[in-house]
Amino acid sequence: MVAITSEQPEHAAHQQAISQRACPGWLQDIAALNRLNHGERAAAGDTVEHLLSQLRNNNVHIRLAAIRSLGHVARNGDFHVVRELLGQSIASSGFGVQDKASEVRALAAEAVGKIAADTGDRLVCDKMLDMIDDKDWAVRSSALKSLSKVCSRADDWVVDELLAKMMGSESWSAKALCAEGLGNLCTRGAGHVVNALIEMSRHDDWAVRKACLIALGKIAQQGDQLVLRAIVQSSQDADWRVRKAAVQALGQVAERGCRFSINEILLRLDDTAVGERHSKLDVINHDDRDVKLAAIKVLEKLAEPGDHHVLAALDSTAQRIAGDSVLLAAIVRATTVISHESLIPRLGDFSGTESSSSTDSSPECVSRGSLAE
Repeated sequence: MVAITSEQPEHAAHQQAISQRACPGWLQDIAALNRLNHGERAAAGDTVEHLLSQLRNNNVHIRLAAIRSLGHVARNGDFHVVRELLGQSIASSGFGVQDKASEVRALAAEAVGKIAADTGDRLVCDKMLDMIDDKDWAVRSSALKSLSKVCSRADDWVVDELLAKMMGSESWSAKALCAEGLGNLCTRGAGHVVNALIEMSRHDDWAVRKACLIALGKIAQQGDQLVLRAIVQSSQDADWRVRKAAVQALGQVAERGCRFSINEILLRLDDTAVGERHSKLDVINHDDRDVKLAAIKVLEKLAEPGDHHVLAALDSTAQRIAGDSVLLAAIVRATTVISHESLIPRLGDFSGTESSSSTDSSPECVSRGSLAE
């Protein structure tokens, strides 16, 4: 018994030695990188160079591991690493974002966005714009995310490139991604971009329509009547995903108390009046729960305090969906907010004037005063 106990440490050491011999060197390097803290990274130059050399490894898993580690180790603004990942040197040409494996290209684009974040580097932006046309969806998506990280809203040339690509591309996915990028990078109220997004919001593919509506919600000026009309039209789309995006966009663009928008959102509490299909890809659901939930949340935001019309509609909806706890909870919250706010005095009350409550359903939305702080 004593002999066995004394041999256990030797056995463990022997097994560890076997494991180390079986473990490839590149994996040991990556394991060492994981132990580096911020204070030790200054001495990691040799390891970074070794990882860069692994971009040319024949094993795709090694290339992926090397890129993933570079994303953690390389400093922000390290353009030596960025250029290597972009395949700009002779040694790295055909690797990184140019790799034949789509998963490597996607991960390399993601790493470039992380390392070059907020630098506005023109070369990186150009390459990410080119990669939006990649044949693989994951690569295109990673390129767009990296583009949004590297650029800022002040980069008008990037907006122009995205706009041209959205309007000119024959790929629905490229159009949708460009619309998403415009929503992330365009400044609010850019008329030419807004008009293009409105046009694309009638595209045959539901994903393009949805992406355009999300972008309009981010960049359209609040109260823009042209945009509101377009969004209201989309709120009657055949595809429930587009209707949901339209309802959420109304919550961002419409001013509080806009009866035109509120009346349309109230229709989505039933979610029955929908338009014709744009294509066979549209998913028709005339009674969609997600659309109703979005409508309830937006009504909570847009309804004037004490709006009896909205409160009555919410009460009627609650009676019809008694078995849906999620929708009921949202209705209770919205009702509480709208009812409670009606007790808060308005500035007009102190001046002796009565606040008017228009029920006009025209798109001319009038802001009805502000609440007293």
